[in-house]
Amino acid sequence: MTLFSRLIVGIALMVALTDPLQLLAESGQGSASSPNVISTKAREVGDDSNKSAALRGEDDSMEDDDLLGQDLEEAEMELELESLDEIEMELEIEDLNTDIRIEAEGVRGWDDERKKEFLLSVKEHVAVRTGKDLEQFAQGVLLRDENIDDLDISKEKVTLRYEMPATFLWLFDGSLPVVTEVTSDNEVAVGLPWYSFLYGKSFSKSDLQKDIEDSLTKDSVEAGSSVQTRAEAIRAISSVLKTKHDTVKNSISNVR
Repeated sequence: MTLFSRLIVGIALMVALTDPLQLLAESGQGSASSPNVISTKAREVGDDSNKSAALRGEDDSMEDDDLLGQDLEEAEMELELESLDEIEMELEIEDLNTDIRIEAEGVRGWDDERKKEFLLSVKEHVAVRTGKDLEQFAQGVLLRDENIDDLDISKEKVTLRYEMPATFLWLFDGSLPVVTEVTSDNEVAVGLPWYSFLYGKSFSKSDLQKDIEDSLTKDSVEAGSSVQTRAEAIRAISSVLKTKHDTVKNSISNVR
């Protein structure tokens, strides 16, 4: 081989060896920079995670505060309701210690305008809560039914006297006072005056008693001495006697 050939071969070998070295060097630099990139990415991910956790922590804290606020509001409402119930119970106990008597003469002497205004202010029996409510309710019952003579209300019982149509000696139109009592145990008693045997009548004590008992049961009137149960008893008695009165009166009229 000539000197010139050897020179060409040597240059070719040098070129061939130089390219792999450069590739290895570049590869080494790339490998060296990769850990730095990964580390930076990891820090960024960690920061994002910390921010998310912090935000979740703030949300949880706000939710806890909201729940605590709701619990406090509910507790305050329960205390207010309990206080109102206690006040109502105290009023009922106090009012029941006072007997109430309503006479027809005491309210039917009012003028028409006063009667109208008063009846508009009277509460329904289910809304009666105090002794004053009960007294006004009883007055309203008397004003609406002219056949009621009087009402006595006590802790033990309600007594109502009602004028029921009857015929004296079976000839002359008249009336008989029917005295009805309902005790705090919802026991019903009906009484007639001793002279009732002189009157022709289209009703009996047993019938009236049964009708009132049925009315108390049908309307689920609870036994007890609260002002509301007393009002419900008054409504039941007056309703039954009013219905019976109208039936008896129509019966007498038809006979005539």
